[in-house]
Amino acid sequence: MQSLLGKGGATFEGLKLLLCENPLPPIDEAIAAAQAEAPRGNYYTEPYSAPLRRLLAEQLNVPEPLVHINAGSELILRQLFDRLGDRVHLLTPTYALFPEIARRVTETPLLPERGFAFDLAKLEVPHDTTLVVIVNPNNPSGGSFDMGPLPDLLRRHPATAFLVDGAFIDLGGRSVATLVERHGNLLVTRTLSKAHSLAGFRVGYAVLPSAPAPLPLKRTSSLPTSRLVMPRGWPSVSASSGSWSSRWATAGWVRASCGSPRRGRRTMPASSTRSAPSSEHYTVPSSWPSA
Repeated sequence: MQSLLGKGGATFEGLKLLLCENPLPPIDEAIAAAQAEAPRGNYYTEPYSAPLRRLLAEQLNVPEPLVHINAGSELILRQLFDRLGDRVHLLTPTYALFPEIARRVTETPLLPERGFAFDLAKLEVPHDTTLVVIVNPNNPSGGSFDMGPLPDLLRRHPATAFLVDGAFIDLGGRSVATLVERHGNLLVTRTLSKAHSLAGFRVGYAVLPSAPAPLPLKRTSSLPTSRLVMPRGWPSVSASSGSWSSRWATAGWVRASCGSPRRGRRTMPASSTRSAPSSEHYTVPSSWPSA
């Protein structure tokens, strides 16, 4: 992430692979909901994005106090690394931000001849590691890990925090958010930028254990998101089906952000590609490996 293009939106239209943007726009209901809410931009949003926290907690099946929201997951990641980033162990290649913000790094290489796959049961954590980072699905290799061995890793290394960055989890793999309540050394980060086509809305969130405290997110802004992502009228989750239901038209944004990842619901328009200098490119192998 040495170039400015690797840190933010580029100045040209089209596919920007280095940013891992979804080429499809938000669903129509989300766009309409944001447009309807814009005239209320003179008002502050609910403190700590409380309605969105409740909805995410219901969808993820985790206690609401464990959900933390900020303006993009990068801010959350930087806060976590600020506290826990003394000695970080990475599975490489990985998201380019992590070696940039870690104070010291050790690595387990993911080998291309093995399709960048790795058995987490064989992960060796160096002594005195403060944070192990697992990106699942991995960026930039594109493969997903079998997370079955994770609980054993958490028990074997109780003094080490394990961060599972699930920025692309809605595109493949299994979420481990429900494990946070039972493991005080597990941290999970996610975003609405990728599968949900809401990168410009800047909504990232984390599921963090209640201890150890105080976690850095306790000191975050009380108004982390814009009014465009906090529309009036919030849907509820159907207990029987888990689908979003709503009495308000503006709840379309929530259906987009939480319940309708963009999995090819529209045909991708034909477009040209351009390259730009960056160390961050999301690549998908010819076959999607399962570690």
